[in-house]
Amino acid sequence: RLRQENRLRAQVESRLREAHLGRTRFMSATSHDLLQPINAARLFTAALKPQLKDQVDDSTRHIVEQIDSSLLRAEQLIAELREISRLDSGRQLPRRSHFPVAEVFTAMEREFGAMASMRGLTLDVQSSSLWLYSDQSLVTRILQNLLSNAIKYTPSGRVVLGARRRADGAELQ
Repeated sequence: RLRQENRLRAQVESRLREAHLGRTRFMSATSHDLLQPINAARLFTAALKPQLKDQVDDSTRHIVEQIDSSLLRAEQLIAELREISRLDSGRQLPRRSHFPVAEVFTAMEREFGAMASMRGLTLDVQSSSLWLYSDQSLVTRILQNLLSNAIKYTPSGRVVLGARRRADGAELQ
């Protein structure tokens, strides 16, 4: 009976692995296909920008900039999905290195400060002298996602980004 249970468990695990790999392949292929029209749309907005300089008002130029910015963010999100699928499949491994958390925080402040301000929020980035040992690109992407959501769903007040030392490492908050 134990052998039979073990065989059944092994079959279930095998099916789960196959389903996971199938999902990963699907995500990779779909994200690649989604990038094509977004890239084309960004090329069109890039072609529009020089023609708009003297021919339209500031409001129209601002709309084109917003379209381009939205397309860029969509492109980044899809690229993140592709990266996640590569990590899931084992085709890409995290590239760990030592880096100062202040470097990432400064980039986050530059990227999200204006967005927070436009929503009537304050982005409060705490200075830090901590160094991390991780994949800087992945940490950056995670923080971009968290800050984007925090700014999007915070009705008023402020969003705080900081790091705390812990006995076994650091905690980004």
